[in-house]
Amino acid sequence: LEITVGIGSLSDPRAYRPSVHTISGFGANTEFILAMERRLLAGRCTSTTLVRLVLGSLLVVDMISTVIGQGNGMGGPANGCTRQAGCITWTFTPRAATTCSPDPVEWLVCATTNFDLVGCISTSASTWSHACQQDSTTCQSSGLGFDNATITTYVDPVTSNTVQCQVGLPGTTLQWLFKDGSGCSDSTSTVVDGNTLSCAPRTSATASCTGNQVGVECIWNTQLPPAPPTFTSPPTTSPTGS
Repeated sequence: LEITVGIGSLSDPRAYRPSVHTISGFGANTEFILAMERRLLAGRCTSTTLVRLVLGSLLVVDMISTVIGQGNGMGGPANGCTRQAGCITWTFTPRAATTCSPDPVEWLVCATTNFDLVGCISTSASTWSHACQQDSTTCQSSGLGFDNATITTYVDPVTSNTVQCQVGLPGTTLQWLFKDGSGCSDSTSTVVDGNTLSCAPRTSATASCTGNQVGVECIWNTQLPPAPPTFTSPPTTSPTGS
């Protein structure tokens, strides 16, 4: 499903700028599209802005941004797991162990903030309050927390396209810490390439690299899966003819 959203000045129609968004997994559900665009555009427009929503070649609605610009829309704080989830991409890469050698295989997991993602509450110019970044050249152990200054860096602020990578062995639980706004308001989970990531407000069980009290920073966790068969299966030999 492809929709076109145009934003322009009411006083100068020539300033109308269309942009195309592709939404997969949904039918032509106008109510869903309108709700989605209210969320995407809220906070980005001024009271003199025209928002034109087009479904295919059909004009669905012209709206003044005061209709859709109420509440926290884009540009609001990423002060919860659900809001942060829309602004982070994750990659899981198995590789022959170098950081965690002499073990045969390790996982490289990277979290990248991308404030230009459709559905991200932040804007490209936004910054998040801070993060506790683990060293990507250290083989991480489960439950380390973020209070070891040798392997943890305090990042302030967090901008779009910030990349935080960690390396660990299969079965290890890796953690990331992000904070924006006044706290971490909820919990969530997501699945990336079959790998589950969970997020919840920080508890006393996980130390921070800051002096923030528990509950105001969001902790992301993932338990690394077993090594892929390509790393664990013995090499095969092709049969030879007689």
